[in-house]
Amino acid sequence: MYTATEKMTTVVTEYLAVKAQISQLHKAAEDLEKKIKTFMDHKGIDTMIAGDHAVTYKAVETARLDTAAMRKDFGPDVVDEYMVHSMTKRFSVR
Repeated sequence: MYTATEKMTTVVTEYLAVKAQISQLHKAAEDLEKKIKTFMDHKGIDTMIAGDHAVTYKAVETARLDTAAMRKDFGPDVVDEYMVHSMTKRFSVR
C-alpha cells in the first residue's frame, strides 16, 4: 500500500472536514424539509408560494418490476436476458 505525502495527507484531512460540514448541513436541511412537509400535510396542500419560491409536495406513483417474482415465474435465465448492467467507481475515504 502506498503512503501518501504530507501534502496529500493534508488534502485528505481537509476533505474529511468538509464532508463533516456537509453532513451537518444535510441534517439541517432534512430537518427544515420535514418542517415544510409537516406544515403542508397539516394544511392539506400540495403546492404553496413562499416568497419568491414555489414549493410542491405531491404524491408520485412509480412502477417497478418485481424481479424476484419474475425469476420465480419465468426462471432466472429469462430475466437475466433483459437485465442491464452498469459499472461505476466508488470513492471512499474512511
